[in-house]
Amino acid sequence: MNATGSPDWRDRPERSNPFTLWLIRTLALRGGRWLGRALLYPITVYYIATSPTSRRVSRAYLRRVLDREPRARDLWHHFFTFASVILDRVFFLSGRHARLHIDIRGADVVQAARDTGDGGAILIGAHIGSFDAARALGQARVDLPLRVLMDTEHNPAITRLLHALNPDIARTALQPGRADTALRIHEALADGEFIGILADRTHDPADKTVVVDFLGAPAHFPLGPMRLALALHAPVILFVGLYQGAGRYVLQFERLDDGTETPRNARDARAQELVQRYAASLEHQLRNAPYNWFNFYDFWRFHT
Repeated sequence: MNATGSPDWRDRPERSNPFTLWLIRTLALRGGRWLGRALLYPITVYYIATSPTSRRVSRAYLRRVLDREPRARDLWHHFFTFASVILDRVFFLSGRHARLHIDIRGADVVQAARDTGDGGAILIGAHIGSFDAARALGQARVDLPLRVLMDTEHNPAITRLLHALNPDIARTALQPGRADTALRIHEALADGEFIGILADRTHDPADKTVVVDFLGAPAHFPLGPMRLALALHAPVILFVGLYQGAGRYVLQFERLDDGTETPRNARDARAQELVQRYAASLEHQLRNAPYNWFNFYDFWRFHT
């Protein structure tokens, strides 16, 4: 539990084996996606067999999103989707994603934010599907210069290995909690860059959260990302990169807020409204792609 009383995902130890990650990356890049995919089957079996806590929370989540008791194949599909997205990070970050089928929806929302001429925007994501799709897109297209606020210290093995694939993308990462991070975000927005934040977890136990309805039950979400956007008068755009199977992704952009100035005394209330809108949008996406949820801890435990 963190200071808010909500479950703390940082308490979950990293289970990534550096050698296994290196082997998957090397074989995938040299042998192609088909070889990497073949490795996912024994890896998924192993992970399901040795992760009782992850199995339990997966069943609890699937029960909510499917509105029925999950079957064994649902559990398999959930874990295999997670493994598939991790594998595809190799191809997104190395620039070898030409064979992945990517359908971009809502690109006009991004362009509208760029056309305002007032600076960048906050690109809000979640541990749903692939955020690396947006990172790769941001590097490849000048209309989406992207820096990502991410905790690179929680899973150092996988972070180091995957960032070695693309040092340019690695250098765009901003570590939360550092003294100069807020200044760097402000400067990046002023230069017209987008700031990517996964806003479904807190990065600091002292962060303030708000309880909103999510998949039929109260859940804690951090207020910080929305309060940051309101303080900087930055537009807020939701991004999800949903894995559809067979190498297909749907990248969905949705405007949550246009960046209109909000009086200081009204910002907390407005931030709470935006968090509820964000949670409702995530729920809508997950109802359509239920196996893309990758928070393998009990997201609702404090209230249920």
